[in-house]
Amino acid sequence: MSSVHKTSELCQRIDQVRSSNPELGTQLRQMAAEMPASRAGGRLTQLAGSLEDQQPAEQIVRSYPELCWLLTMPSSGAAMTGLTGMLEQTAFDGAMRQKKLRSVLYPVMVMMLAIGLLLVGCYIIVPTFDEMFMEFGLRLPPHTELVLKLSRLVAAHPWLVAAAVLALGVCVAAILWGWVNRTSPKRRRFRSGSLIESSRYALARVAMQLAELIDDNVPLPRALRIASQGSTDLNVSNALADLAERALEGSGAFDRSRAAVFLPPNFVLALAPGQPTASAGPNTTLLRQLAANYRDLSVHRKDWTSFILGQFAVLFVGLMVLFIIVSLFAPMFSLITGLS
Repeated sequence: MSSVHKTSELCQRIDQVRSSNPELGTQLRQMAAEMPASRAGGRLTQLAGSLEDQQPAEQIVRSYPELCWLLTMPSSGAAMTGLTGMLEQTAFDGAMRQKKLRSVLYPVMVMMLAIGLLLVGCYIIVPTFDEMFMEFGLRLPPHTELVLKLSRLVAAHPWLVAAAVLALGVCVAAILWGWVNRTSPKRRRFRSGSLIESSRYALARVAMQLAELIDDNVPLPRALRIASQGSTDLNVSNALADLAERALEGSGAFDRSRAAVFLPPNFVLALAPGQPTASAGPNTTLLRQLAANYRDLSVHRKDWTSFILGQFAVLFVGLMVLFIIVSLFAPMFSLITGLS
């Protein structure tokens, strides 16, 4: 299936809105001028220029996949609300990147400091115990042997060990950075068995878009297809496409949809035609409320990565100190017990 066919409903809707509002490009340019300086504002200005240049809808969809959904809504107020949400999400993502960077640097610095102190202790303190153990001819447990061998290695090749520790720190930082940036659908979820947490913002956009389309007398199946083709979130797009097929079957079909398993129940309830709570059709008021709620949840969600990594670093240091103390003093306890 060609990409043009996949976005045919979206392109038709964009052409419809453009024909009914010839000043759409100018309005978007004015919105961009009112926005704070950001990449989103620059992209919006470019989109306005493409509209003023009368570029085909297919080309606009390919060039601006993250913004083309704005062109499906006839209300400039709704478009401005959507842009405000985009700015909030952009600012939140920037703050989260900084927080994730701190969450990586803190445990790495703590662990590197602990390893550095360990190596200093192996270079200065442990050799004294090594000489004492050799003098008494004690039979040493494996963990004590490990500490003594490490001490001898540090004493023989201090610069090589320092370089290895530095390389280890870089590798650990890279691994942690990759971990905190993972957004696998199998790991980060809305709720048990539902869409990933990062899809909240996509659902906020879709809920507002559907409310505007339905209020503009667009049939529900077509509105769902337009929203599906305009969403850059693959999970949300597939779920909406499935709902669009079910909407053609009439009342109660949403309950048999695969999307009903993944989408939040209140979102499906707001769309469900023929249900007792929605006898007059989809509830656009509820859709707008859900859009605001999803946007707030997306921006204000908590991230526990920094706390978990910090606690892990403290635990690592504590276990390392305990291991060294037990390794050095266990032979002495054996000696004292034997003498007594």
